[in-house]
Amino acid sequence: EKQHAEWLLSTTRSECTKQIAELDTQIQTMDEKGNDGARIEASASAQKSDSQGVISSIEREGRKLLSTFKRQATDCRVELKNLRNTVCGSKKLKQEVITIEAKQRKGARLEINDCSVGSWRPQECMDIKVAQQLEKQGIFNPQKAVTARRPLHSILHKCGFGGGIQWFLRGKVSPPQTPQYGANCPPLRLKTVCNDFECPVDCELGDWEGWSACSKTCDGGLKRRVRPVEVYPQNGGDACDATNDEQTCNALACDRPCLLQNWGPWRACTRACDRGMRWRSRKIKRAATGDGRCPRTFSKARYERRVCNAQPCLHNWGRWRACTRACDRGMRWRSRKIKRAATGDGRCPRTFSKARYERRVCNAQPCPLDVVCVARMDLLIGIDASGSMGLSGWKAQRTALLQLVNRMALSKTSGIQLGILKFAYKITILSQLTDDKKKLISAITKTTFDRWTTNIGGAFRSMKGMLQFGRRDAPSICMLWTDGRPSRPSSKYDAGLGAKTLRSSCRVMVVTMRPAVPKSYVAPWVSHPKSQNVMVVNHPSLMVSKVMQVNTFVCGKVQRFLDFANGKPTTTTTTAKAGFR
Repeated sequence: EKQHAEWLLSTTRSECTKQIAELDTQIQTMDEKGNDGARIEASASAQKSDSQGVISSIEREGRKLLSTFKRQATDCRVELKNLRNTVCGSKKLKQEVITIEAKQRKGARLEINDCSVGSWRPQECMDIKVAQQLEKQGIFNPQKAVTARRPLHSILHKCGFGGGIQWFLRGKVSPPQTPQYGANCPPLRLKTVCNDFECPVDCELGDWEGWSACSKTCDGGLKRRVRPVEVYPQNGGDACDATNDEQTCNALACDRPCLLQNWGPWRACTRACDRGMRWRSRKIKRAATGDGRCPRTFSKARYERRVCNAQPCLHNWGRWRACTRACDRGMRWRSRKIKRAATGDGRCPRTFSKARYERRVCNAQPCPLDVVCVARMDLLIGIDASGSMGLSGWKAQRTALLQLVNRMALSKTSGIQLGILKFAYKITILSQLTDDKKKLISAITKTTFDRWTTNIGGAFRSMKGMLQFGRRDAPSICMLWTDGRPSRPSSKYDAGLGAKTLRSSCRVMVVTMRPAVPKSYVAPWVSHPKSQNVMVVNHPSLMVSKVMQVNTFVCGKVQRFLDFANGKPTTTTTTAKAGFR
């Protein structure tokens, strides 16, 4: 729950920090856009003022030109009317004169017909130099001058200072009759200056600039953008399109609740077993404004959690193991195995934590002075034959082992099977597991002192092999007697590795015979509980006097020697199925 609360607190802090950073960024962006908008507005105002002055000047000039055009058009119409009247009067006068002359000659009346021409057909405006060249060739229509090397656009003149040349052409409708009296044809070609004006320049606009900040945060505002005029229209060019644009924004009401994102994924369960918790949450997509509200981080609208993996992590408690000793304060224990392994960040109680391991003191009564081990078990004893023992220590160790054999009830069916090995540099198996006391005593008596290094790892591995001759229905105990440390650091690692392998098959016990080998040094080798599987004897010579303590140390069921000799039933008992790994 603490981990969950810490996660929630961290998530809340992260969301707040993120929102503050986003708001700061928005404020900075709005300030920058505001400054840009003010700069653009000032520039646009200056351009507008200049443009208005230019427009006023153009309008005045246009009005003056229009007035001049109207006056000249009126004068032209009057002059044309006068000319028509003059032509018409001249024709009548000429006809009357010819009629009078014919009467005087007493001849026939003559009809006078002048030359008749069609309407003017304007041709396209041509470049001056090209028109002069074509004129020499007798070409006045630009369409007839087009070739593959001289396209039409290279002939024509659209605009520009000095203008171009335009021909007006017309043809004869009827020639003059009575030539001596009829008027000849007027000119059939007329050359004029054309397109003598500056070329029009169309308006050119730049790209749109970014949108300004919205004028309101809610209830409908406006955002604007502008684009600059890069080329203004001149000489009748196309006018500019709109240089500013507006859009509505923030049309929602000012008082509105926040908008939440969709639910996030369910988080992994906080525990693999023993009732964990999984949850999911929703983040804020859009913050509340005005008097609008937003659900709290851990409200039902934004946070959901469910119980998960409610099954127990551990099995039920196992049975209480038998007491490790028949007397002198032994130990019994029980444990719980893992039913489901932890996953992710889940944790599992340690092997010897209170949740998985319990022990109690048992058989606290003192042991009798002289007892016999009557437990049913397979016992392996490894004795130290290295040089550090010394000859006297070796002899004391061997004597103690002989006395221990005499205080054990050997039986293949209901008692002890005993196996013995000695270890120095080499490992020597003195006897495999057997209930033959004479064979055991003979093997112990005949063995000799090796005087070499201490190969404890080899001793443990040899015991592992000797257990194959044991009984499946009897507990196994492997006890090592030693007075020294392994010879090299690598030998210490080898000893630990051998002991770890052996603990899976039997209860490992160690008797140390010198202060140089304290309990803490051999504790990693022995089975649990550690305090019940390590015995300290200060010197090998004291082993003879400690035989009874060794007997009760290893044996889970003892009987007084006199009672055993007289065949009385056992009263002080316990089954030593120890060997917790």
